[in-house]
Amino acid sequence: MKAKWVTKLLAGLVLGLFSAVLVWLLGNYIAPDLFYAYEARTYDWRVQKKIQDVPEQSIEEIVIVDIDGRSVSELGKFSQWPRSYYPRIIKYMQEGGAAAIGLDILFDRDLREPESDQAFVETTRQSGIVFNAVYFADADSANWRYKMTREPEEFDWQRFTYQLPAEVLVNMRSEDRFESEFIELLNAGHAVGHVNFEGDIDGIVRHIYLFTNFNNHSYPSLAFKIFL
Repeated sequence: MKAKWVTKLLAGLVLGLFSAVLVWLLGNYIAPDLFYAYEARTYDWRVQKKIQDVPEQSIEEIVIVDIDGRSVSELGKFSQWPRSYYPRIIKYMQEGGAAAIGLDILFDRDLREPESDQAFVETTRQSGIVFNAVYFADADSANWRYKMTREPEEFDWQRFTYQLPAEVLVNMRSEDRFESEFIELLNAGHAVGHVNFEGDIDGIVRHIYLFTNFNNHSYPSLAFKIFL
């Protein structure tokens, strides 16, 4: 009787081990997309299920000012828009009662019109409610983009970063390069947040790091910082 029970136990263990190895091989080598597609689709279904009772456009506290096809048709190519548009937008939204303005755009200096840049910086500073985006990138030594060991010297990172415990930092994404170059604009803002994210293999973005780590300084995501 005991021998029969042991035989069944061993058979169950062997079958369980075989199944685990088979699933591991399928998920990592043979058909990795199969499990990913299943998880992604069930995730999308679960999210849609949670918000199915929420009417569209019912969240009036958040307004998205989008750069869409109509904007491009009426104002021309986005890359050619004059820098003067942005101070006007900030003032308009502030006068409308905005509590926070998140600029989810990566700005470079406009070397052709430094006066417009300065007006943009001053409007940002005076408003006191603008949150700017920062972007990090991987090192690329082939193109002379080496890993950085500190933030740009003039960047006031102490105002914008968090010092999280070491045991938390080890679980965070670590960045190589601080790519945002319009430092004066960043310093003029109320806060900054990173806009680094990776899409899944189907092109859909389903997650974003709440914090990312650069030079042992923790940067919150732009949306999360505005929420905080």
